[in-house]
Amino acid sequence: MALEDAFSHFTRRDWEHESVEGTVRLAVIGIGGFARQRALPAIAAGNYCETTMLVTSSPDRAAAVAEEYDVDHIIDYDGFLAGDRIDAYDGIYVAAPNAFHGQYATAAAGFGKHVICEKPLETTAERARAVVDACADADVTLMTAYRLQTEPTVRRTRELVREDVIGDVVQVHGGFSHPLLEHAGPD
Repeated sequence: MALEDAFSHFTRRDWEHESVEGTVRLAVIGIGGFARQRALPAIAAGNYCETTMLVTSSPDRAAAVAEEYDVDHIIDYDGFLAGDRIDAYDGIYVAAPNAFHGQYATAAAGFGKHVICEKPLETTAERARAVVDACADADVTLMTAYRLQTEPTVRRTRELVREDVIGDVVQVHGGFSHPLLEHAGPD
């Protein structure tokens, strides 16, 4: 088996489906450094989402960002909370400061919009539970934007545990590290 074939098992993207049509239109809430350097470029590079609205405290100063990402609508936070332009998006991506995550996520749920929220979901467990409950009550999808569950090493480890390859897991030690599979052989 070629090394490339061995690694394809680890890097497959089984959540992708060829039959998907259209995109999810996102309102990006907060356009600070993280949104401009990470979220907006990633959304633009993806196949399934597009940014159709920016929500910021300074709509006048966001024109260049809107132009760069071909975004038609820019509103301020109060306008978002009031429900302005709710037909311009299907879901939101919350990249605002942590203390405001729940406020915007809960408002979006109230509008029937799906929510992707940067970590942490909220600043306390009680406030996070309120966001989860609001999204569940509105029957909208809520996701914390954290990519670890899609990392090839994590996905393969999950498979090994499910298939009982490694036996009963009684303890796990982890650390923030870099991919190991690039340096390992197929065995």
